[in-house]
Amino acid sequence: MMNMRTKQIAPGVEMPVLSIGTGGIERMYANEIITNWLELGGRGIDTALNYKNQENVRDSIVAFISKPNTTTTRKDLFVTTKVPNCENVGRTVKKDLQELDMEYIDLVLIHNPRSGGNCTQAWTELESFFASNEARTIGVSNFDKKDLEPILRIAKVKPHVNQIRLNVLQNNPDTIDYSTQHGIMIQSYSPLGRNNTSSRGVDIPGNPTIQRIASIHNVTTYQIAIKWIVQHGWITTFQSSSKEHQAVDANVFSFTLTSNEMEELDGLSNFPSTILLPSKSSSDNKGNKTVCWECFRGGVLIFTTTIILMFLLISLILKKCCHQRKRRRKQKRHYKKQSDNDDDDDSVVDFGDGLYNDDGSISDAVNEDGFTSAETE
Repeated sequence: MMNMRTKQIAPGVEMPVLSIGTGGIERMYANEIITNWLELGGRGIDTALNYKNQENVRDSIVAFISKPNTTTTRKDLFVTTKVPNCENVGRTVKKDLQELDMEYIDLVLIHNPRSGGNCTQAWTELESFFASNEARTIGVSNFDKKDLEPILRIAKVKPHVNQIRLNVLQNNPDTIDYSTQHGIMIQSYSPLGRNNTSSRGVDIPGNPTIQRIASIHNVTTYQIAIKWIVQHGWITTFQSSSKEHQAVDANVFSFTLTSNEMEELDGLSNFPSTILLPSKSSSDNKGNKTVCWECFRGGVLIFTTTIILMFLLISLILKKCCHQRKRRRKQKRHYKKQSDNDDDDDSVVDFGDGLYNDDGSISDAVNEDGFTSAETE
């Protein structure tokens, strides 16, 4: 069994330092992911209404705690879920409770502050679920400082957790510092740099510094990445469908990074967390403010401008072709009219912009000065 540790995120509420994620490209394997995790001794489960696999999450939990030889109960588990945005929070939390078939959820987060709704109103609604014990703790995801400020101004209960995109190569110090200053626990997602981020400079297993430190401790680069988060005092949710990989990645409590190693790893962050999906502001869909949103907008502008220019160019070409076709048809009509009155099969006809034979081609009889050879003799 794995050595699982917890951190207090609210009075009387201990949350596992490590939770297993069920979203992203692996959400269809939720049953396998959760079953493997629980069999290993994991107790933290991270899901969301938007993952559209709540029934699988529910069935996996029920199947495990219903085993004849298990002593694990629902109270031993810590289930985190997320409602999509700040719109209709009351309705979506109830829907989530219903799909998970649970009387309470350990942690309910607002998934995205910028995809709809009034977030201060949404927070007030979320507080009502905390008051009724249907949510043991409440929090946010993807919230940066400017998103948190209005919440904290009206909150009767401050967010217990802020789940953000965070790993050893991607982090947002402003969001981390502001959350920490207000007693909000930071939870990392994508701690291993998932979602093909290596193409954008987030190649954790290929980073020489991480490789060197991993070799010193005889562990994997992924273990170093998770240990860096844990040793900072944060919590994390990571993803793996493989039972073997889950066991290895979660084995981070048997070694300690030195202060020099932590300092080296702190210096690896080459840019703030990047977006996965565009939102309505210059932040990613996990709440980290980033220049990459500006890149996205710039890319959209370039793409749009290119399409418009291509459309205009094609329009001009088509217009010119149509004009030429009309002129040819006009020339042929004039020629037909002329040829009806002319018995000479070799005649040439001048339509003002050239001399043409009866098949519409320019007469070979036209010299450099634009006159026929007959006219110049």
